[in-house]
Amino acid sequence: MKDEHKTKEQLIQELLEMRQRIAELEASETRRKRVEQGIPGRRIWLPVAGMFVLLSILVWLNEILDLPHLLLGAPHTPINWRESITEMVLIASVGLFAVLRLIRDITERKRAEEALQQYAERLRALTAQMAEVAEAERQRLARELHDQVGQNLTALGINLNIVRTQMPEETAAPVRSRLDDSLSLVEQTAARIRDVMANLRPPVLDDYGLVAALHWYREQFTRRTDIAIAVEGEEPVPRLAARVENALFRIAQEALTNVAKHAQATQVTVTVEVDSGTLRLAVADDGIGFDPAHPAEPDGGRGWGLLTMTERAEAVGGRCRIESYPGQGTRVIVEVAR
Repeated sequence: MKDEHKTKEQLIQELLEMRQRIAELEASETRRKRVEQGIPGRRIWLPVAGMFVLLSILVWLNEILDLPHLLLGAPHTPINWRESITEMVLIASVGLFAVLRLIRDITERKRAEEALQQYAERLRALTAQMAEVAEAERQRLARELHDQVGQNLTALGINLNIVRTQMPEETAAPVRSRLDDSLSLVEQTAARIRDVMANLRPPVLDDYGLVAALHWYREQFTRRTDIAIAVEGEEPVPRLAARVENALFRIAQEALTNVAKHAQATQVTVTVEVDSGTLRLAVADDGIGFDPAHPAEPDGGRGWGLLTMTERAEAVGGRCRIESYPGQGTRVIVEVAR
């Protein structure tokens, strides 16, 4: 158990570090583009044809020999990526047209783009691994609750019932009352344990599929929150892969949790539909909505929920998008290829 917790903590730490690195790379790329957009293009007007020819030769030599490094005595550094800009330049003094080619080193930009792509791929892989570790831990806890706590509570209830039936009639009423109260507490605790086990790993999801699990969770969610939920759609045939079903079910759970915490909604509709080889899960509410361009910070709760749903979808090859507007509710849409 200790090794599993250690692995989970390491995965969480690496995920956080990777998210921070991706944010830094994206911010750096945004700043670079703004700088480039803010610099107007410059055209070089050459007064005489001879100067233009000389400049063309220098540009050609620089592309081949890297003249600044050669003239300054620095070691030659090859340019891995180049961006060329070709312009038609009018030489006013002689009425001729000539072609001017400018070369710009974009190696650092390409390296940053590659690093960003690699971090994104690693983030998806770590998210998938994190989900697998979490599901394995849920299954282990559910089994332990069933095999240890559940069985002990059942045995305790049986023993108390035996004691109750064998008590003499003249036993004082307060003793019988305490015994009846103990039996009631055992039954309530056993019921709560069954609910916890079902939430950790719903048996209906494994036995009957995604839509059946959503119907089951609707009853649980409505009982806790008094928010009405409608589940629409049929079970996909053939069934989705187990990891995809589990990811979609957890995304629906997270979306409904956000509804209960933030939306102030009275009605939620969960829809499952298959169209042209794509399965679409949608969770729509009639709550207060929000601006997706300015979601809450992760520390506020909603930011982490939206990020978790997106990462879960990407981990199984899908995509998640949020449609919302202040005062017009929110719609979470997940699409996964069949």
